[in-house]
Amino acid sequence: MGSRKASASARAQRIHSLFEESYSLIPLNAWLPHYETSNPGRYKQVINLINRLLGKGHYEFKGEMEEGEYLFEQQGLKVPFPALSDGYRAFLGWVSDLLYHVCETCPSGKKLVDNKGIVMVDEIDLHLHPNWQMNVLPTISKALPNLQFIVTTHSPLIVGSLEWMNIVVMAKAPHQASTVKHLKRAVHGLDADQVLLTDYFGLKSTRASKKARQIKELSLKAREGDPDAAKKLLEEMMQGEEEA
Repeated sequence: MGSRKASASARAQRIHSLFEESYSLIPLNAWLPHYETSNPGRYKQVINLINRLLGKGHYEFKGEMEEGEYLFEQQGLKVPFPALSDGYRAFLGWVSDLLYHVCETCPSGKKLVDNKGIVMVDEIDLHLHPNWQMNVLPTISKALPNLQFIVTTHSPLIVGSLEWMNIVVMAKAPHQASTVKHLKRAVHGLDADQVLLTDYFGLKSTRASKKARQIKELSLKAREGDPDAAKKLLEEMMQGEEEA
């Protein structure tokens, strides 16, 4: 932490990780213990925010430490941060860095949730379980309503949790450039397959290519009046290629 503070201004530190892959995020155990003694009120706010950002059904954070690492509890089992799954470590990694900067910039006497700013997160769905992907953005926007989150994703579950006016598509342009498209295509509430078949992802099918060709051939035969092809088509649409 000492070398970090000496190498760049506080404002530069907040955006460093966007441009340098080697620039690590600030872990929770590097800054939160200080607040436990210097500012107990803010320390409790951080604990509450972490639990709200994790959401229901996930680990609970109580601020307990063991051998220098914070513990996260689920169904009575306490797990140190390094032993958590990739999804939890990835999520808590950027959340810890975010809350550090929120604490550092929040005026004295103000609640952390009242702090305003812009947060940029690349690939927010990284390592997250599909069920978590469906709820992560509504959860964090509710927990920190005064922050504007700008995130990137390749997950149809993330996209399907948003309304169209909050989604932009980065499309290829000439000379290795990109353009930003705002599509007026409602996707909120659609299932993953439906989202993938929209212009947001541009897929023609979500099936394996061999299976897709087989179904297309059977569809053409069924349209021509072949009853056996129609029956076979229904069977193929409801089962996988290999035998279970």
